[in-house]
Amino acid sequence: MCLAAFITQDFDARARDKKDINIVQPSTQKLVIKVADTKAQVIGKWIKLDGIVSMDNDSLVLNNINLRIAKSSDSLYHVYYHKFSNGKDEETALKNIEQINYGLVQADSMIYTEVLT
Repeated sequence: MCLAAFITQDFDARARDKKDINIVQPSTQKLVIKVADTKAQVIGKWIKLDGIVSMDNDSLVLNNINLRIAKSSDSLYHVYYHKFSNGKDEETALKNIEQINYGLVQADSMIYTEVLT
């Protein structure tokens, strides 16, 4: 019971960040997303936690990244990300969110993604 109370205090505050990524509209009129990290898993009907949960010193890390593809309201492609983080207070949640880094590299109609550490 004490462990549960101790863990939940790190979820008292939440931070959120959204950033638009500038991309060049592809010449082929199609955009392909490739995940550079071979540890990526597609989770469908059955939940698998291999590689999604990891421990580092005194931290439990949830490596969950969701990719959402939706039709644009115009004829252009748009890329942006939302980052979410929790912490015991707002300052900690904001510091945690600054440690989440994504890398995108575009080569015409291909976008390669990776998580930067």
